[in-house]
Amino acid sequence: MRAGNVEKGKDSFEEIISNHSLTNHELAVAASTLSFIYQFIGQPDMAKQMLIRAAIADIRSSTKETLAMLNLADMLYKEGDIEKPTPL
Repeated sequence: MRAGNVEKGKDSFEEIISNHSLTNHELAVAASTLSFIYQFIGQPDMAKQMLIRAAIADIRSSTKETLAMLNLADMLYKEGDIEKPTPL
């Protein structure tokens, strides 16, 4: 991803999340990073889904500095979605 091959980075993170047994903290980091990639390539719905997964994993791992939660809240606020929960 850092070498400029965003598609390969996306594929790698998707594979890691789908095919490896991750701790909640590892899942939060991977899903948050994948969310950034999806946002970068213009797939905001997938970016949101990954932020939701990352935020849930952060909560489950008792992580207190949750960038995923902040980014998700910002995304939902910008969408005007401040009243209803987002389905998984």
